[in-house]
Amino acid sequence: MFISFNASAQIPINGFCKYQSFKIPPEYTSVQSVNFNKDAFNDLIIFNNSTKKYLSIEGTEEGFSNIRVYKIPFEISKFKSISTNNFREKYYAYVSRKNRSVGIISFNKYGKIEIDKLLKFNSYPENLDVADINNNGKSELLISGSAFEGLSIISQNWHGLDEKKILSKNSFNEAIFADLNNDGNPDVAAFNSVERSIYFFFNDGNGRLNLVRTIPLTDNITSLKSSDIDSDGFADIIFNKGNSIKVMWGDSVSSYNSTTEFETSNRSINFILSDYNLDGKVDIAYLNSDNSKISILFSKGNRKFHSEILYLKRESISDLINFSNKINNGIIALTDKGTLFYLSTLFSLNEETNILIGGTPVSLTHFDYKNDGILDIVFIDSTNNNLNFLIRGNSKQPVSFYSYPLFERHDKILVDDSDPYIKTFYTYSYNKKVVEILKINFKEFGVTRNSLYSPGKIISLKLNKDDFGNEKIYIAYLKNMALGLNINFVQDIRILSSDYP
Repeated sequence: MFISFNASAQIPINGFCKYQSFKIPPEYTSVQSVNFNKDAFNDLIIFNNSTKKYLSIEGTEEGFSNIRVYKIPFEISKFKSISTNNFREKYYAYVSRKNRSVGIISFNKYGKIEIDKLLKFNSYPENLDVADINNNGKSELLISGSAFEGLSIISQNWHGLDEKKILSKNSFNEAIFADLNNDGNPDVAAFNSVERSIYFFFNDGNGRLNLVRTIPLTDNITSLKSSDIDSDGFADIIFNKGNSIKVMWGDSVSSYNSTTEFETSNRSINFILSDYNLDGKVDIAYLNSDNSKISILFSKGNRKFHSEILYLKRESISDLINFSNKINNGIIALTDKGTLFYLSTLFSLNEETNILIGGTPVSLTHFDYKNDGILDIVFIDSTNNNLNFLIRGNSKQPVSFYSYPLFERHDKILVDDSDPYIKTFYTYSYNKKVVEILKINFKEFGVTRNSLYSPGKIISLKLNKDDFGNEKIYIAYLKNMALGLNINFVQDIRILSSDYP
């Protein structure tokens, strides 16, 4: 008997499934996007924050080229673009944990770092954020870290850099600039891991930051960010904790009392925010370094997200960043084995296009939703043991993703493609006895499933219809070294079986 169950909602990916990979030298662990040669394409700086070497890689229309290796006097942990009074040159603030320093750098047209200013500490800075907190046209630097004393604001002056402590005798694993009280000035949110609390410091408009409240948390976090995720005009606070990503929703009175926790399949070590499917909503991509996976939660709007989609599982993924060019928002993933992966929007499909979404395909075939001549894709994902579907739109771009769990492990798919909207998928494996059947109504999002059990190990499976339109499923099998034929007649919701050993 066919059993009905609720279908998973279609997820609008709108073409976000293009996959490219590039080889680079191994043992580099962090990547950041810059445009050092000031052309139409963003470039990459790739480094290992335990060594004094880094790579500069030029972005091109086809991908990346011209890998150069450079040495620097000290290890760089992170850097961010800043504003200065020099409008002819682009500058960046950096932080170096091992060198116990922050500073200002620039890049020449080949990506070589040139050090402009430097400030040393007695403790170990780890994290960096930048904003113009006093409206003087120059960015201030917010410095924090688990082994760094307190929170520091670093200001640019004509003679170098000046430090001012916001708070001493504390340590903050993470700290960010965000407009917490909706007055147009950058405030500070900082996580104290000892107290497991988020501190809010409000900006008085002149760059003075005052502690106004603390918000206790139940767990430690590893990444803290701010974005207006629900597009209501108020800054939201986003952080990860265990197998979830939590959002504290901003409001008109800066209460941050409303929160939502989105469960993830794996522990998030780092996450990034952007509109990957180009629908105007903020999506979440996260890295799980334990299993070396990257997954995306696409926004539904109204403070809700679709079920996550596994996009990439490769050995030793160490970092991910947003990477934008002239036409779309993508993701760069880096492995310390020497590979860059670029996930982006696919606008047209051709023979040379690589698609990656939904795990690791072990079997793939096509069907034709609507019978409109535009072939759609179905595949078995061996990572999560799901049957996944990519539906292509009139532009032939993959626009929607569906996923349904399988009970057994299979590596073969057979499709009854006769009806325009109702498709039946048979999943099975040679030398096994189970056939799982999923009948999917793509127009009304209804799914029924059933299973067939062959009398022996399957060696072949075929489909046919009789004169009345009833399906026949032919299973050739092997049992006790003898060949047999099992014929199954599908009538309404029943399956009648006959066996011919």
